Amino acid sequence: MFREAYRRDNEKIKPDPALLRHLEAKMDQAQQAAVPNAAAAPPSRRRWMKPAVAVAACLAVLIAAGTAYSGWSRSALPTAGTGELLDGTDYDQIYETVKAMEPRFNFGEWLNSLFDGAKNSVDGSASGSAGGAPEANFGEVFTTDDPGHSETNTQVGGVDEADVTKTDGEYIYTLAGGRMHIVRADGGNLTTTAEIDYSDGAALHAFEFYVTADRLVLLLHSHKETAGGSAGGAEYTGCSGSGNVTWAAVYDIADRANPRLLNTLGQSGSYLSSRLVGDTLYLITRHSLPEKAKKGEKETYIPLLYAKAGCVIRHAVMTAGDVCIPPVPANRQYTVVTSADIHSPQEHTSSKTVLGAGDTLYASTENLLLAVPRSVRGEGGRISTVTDLVRFSLDGGKIALAASGTIPGTLLNPFSMDEYGGVFRVVTTLSGGTETVDGGVASYTPGETCNCLYTLDKDMQILGKVEGLARGEQVYSVRFLGDMGYFVTFRQVDPLFAVDLSDPAEPKVLSALKIPGFSNYLHPYAPGRLFGFGQQADPYTGAAQGLKLSMFDVSDPADVTEMHTLPVDGYWSEAQYNHKAILVDAGQNLIGFSTDTGYYLYGYSDERGFYLRAQLPLSGSGETVRGLYIGDTFYLVDGSEITAYSLLDFQQTGFLIL
Repeated sequence: MFREAYRRDNEKIKPDPALLRHLEAKMDQAQQAAVPNAAAAPPSRRRWMKPAVAVAACLAVLIAAGTAYSGWSRSALPTAGTGELLDGTDYDQIYETVKAMEPRFNFGEWLNSLFDGAKNSVDGSASGSAGGAPEANFGEVFTTDDPGHSETNTQVGGVDEADVTKTDGEYIYTLAGGRMHIVRADGGNLTTTAEIDYSDGAALHAFEFYVTADRLVLLLHSHKETAGGSAGGAEYTGCSGSGNVTWAAVYDIADRANPRLLNTLGQSGSYLSSRLVGDTLYLITRHSLPEKAKKGEKETYIPLLYAKAGCVIRHAVMTAGDVCIPPVPANRQYTVVTSADIHSPQEHTSSKTVLGAGDTLYASTENLLLAVPRSVRGEGGRISTVTDLVRFSLDGGKIALAASGTIPGTLLNPFSMDEYGGVFRVVTTLSGGTETVDGGVASYTPGETCNCLYTLDKDMQILGKVEGLARGEQVYSVRFLGDMGYFVTFRQVDPLFAVDLSDPAEPKVLSALKIPGFSNYLHPYAPGRLFGFGQQADPYTGAAQGLKLSMFDVSDPADVTEMHTLPVDGYWSEAQYNHKAILVDAGQNLIGFSTDTGYYLYGYSDERGFYLRAQLPLSGSGETVRGLYIGDTFYLVDGSEITAYSLLDFQQTGFLIL
């Protein structure tokens, strides 16, 4: 299908992260030197076009020229100074900061740079190191509790993540056809108990949700503009809110047949992520600033919080004390973090926002770690990438700015971060290059990538590090398990690094297993066993050759081996980039995921390796697919269809069209 081919082809495109950050910085950061609390950065005198248009222009040039880079004239990128986030500021200071970051555009300068550029090339080689080995320690990864049904695959125990399909062991909850469906699942007997029409006249779109014993939390998005007058507690009529708004609609589902809406809370911006810790929902969005800030209209430079009852929306500007300003804001966006008690959702419990959009989020039961990447300029025109880390403490819904710091490189995804024993661990890929100017035209030459692991204390200060690993490659997957960290890099072969983190001040690489292909996702399967899901690859060219399963023996971290591997019929799977799309349950001996050729269920044993338990057909609708089990029945939720199968022989026992 087109969707699979499109995703598959795009996965092969791995542009230099530093170049992408550099382009973003050229558009979004040229004016940051004038930010009041960023005095260390040199002033910029360049004029820049509207960011959205600039992005489109850059992409067009890059696509047309392959690896060519259209030389933008020299701008002042910030240096790599860290500094502290300014917390509890006032509206005037926020306005001055935002106003100084507004883009300006010189058409002649842009036109000259658009058609003059230089082609780039990337070269490098892989490397690794090894040392002594401790006894493998997986920490509190495996539990003996068996709920009798599958659960959403999450990163951190005790921290739930939203998804499109869930089960509580009695009902299946799923989004399909613009509605929320609650289906009673009694073996093969599937019956619809209730449906929730959340569309509000097509103004709202639900994308994920949470379920607890008696609460359902729908996450929705709206982008329809509505009139509403000034902010600051105003009340107006309109079904979606103004601009991009992300909503959390909380329902009482104690009576599954009669869900009752309690309240709907919203906030400015597009959805970044969310977490549910106990009864507290944490919702994180990215809010883009309007083109111009107006001093008398706070909503033009401050995010809004919303409460919605029917089509009456009440909204208010976030308080100045909840706005955090870094020394060098990464871009003209906010990251908005709010909390709400889902048992008493009348209003937001707490809120914070950081000027500068984060792209990766990690959450434990006590902390939320936000990663904000940006480009920096060094000596001799050297451009590199760094990541600002912002730690918020979470205390029963109260969000407080706790610490901030900066590390080299950029992160792959949330699994690149971890917290264990009061220590934070982060894996990054370092990338960069050099900008040179010839005849007034700037060109960018990328340098060699490498990969690093950093340990940090609660103040986000570096305790220990391992740098310079796998030169010329980049990180494809990460998993932290107790005192050990595992991560995969790739260019032509797949080094799986095992790092001893028992002494945070001196992390040590114990082994680096090199095999063809790579793993996009790593999952602890059993003590001493690490499951990998990813791609086969040509060892000479690095070209992807289809999906594969791997089981690594990590019982001796100094001698990690690939015990078993198996190719899978398919080239694409959502599980490659979304861990919630894969079912991994060693107790049920189930590894399940969808591909472009069907839904596959595998079993595993050390003696047999991987073996196919079932290949189930898909409807081909292109909608999201999830597999789950309740008792001895396996359910395949494929868009608007739910099919029940016996876990004994995978014969179909039931079917329901929603």
